[in-house]
Amino acid sequence: MEIASVISDLGDVQYLHAKPVIEGYLNHPEAWVRRNAIQALTIDFKAQEHRTTCEIMIRDETDFDARNVAISGLGQLLRFAPGLTGIKILAALVRNPNEEIVHREAAYQGILWIKGVDPREHPWFKEGFVEEIVDWNMISRIEAGLPP
Repeated sequence: MEIASVISDLGDVQYLHAKPVIEGYLNHPEAWVRRNAIQALTIDFKAQEHRTTCEIMIRDETDFDARNVAISGLGQLLRFAPGLTGIKILAALVRNPNEEIVHREAAYQGILWIKGVDPREHPWFKEGFVEEIVDWNMISRIEAGLPP
């Protein structure tokens, strides 16, 4: 856990010289280390070159928290430089009823940020209420390749 804390601290202070070292921990066997590495690189450093890393982690990561941070990280990166592939990945997560509710919510929050809406002003997801909260027309537009 000590390595994970150091990575988190380096991200918090945005110590860019540590970026190559942090990148080396993306494939670490400990989930907390991977989680803190992707958080530092995407949320703290806003490293656009890690969009694909997020996409891969969303697809392949087995740890709940590390995957959630990858979803949030992709949303943050897309907020500053939107891209259709990434937005479609987030929309697919929102659309998937078999996806964890927290992951669907993180994906939707990312889409809201991209759209310029502060997700903190949006109702929180609750199991059973997702269908009523999501703007499904917006999700359909994204799926069709249109901007949110």
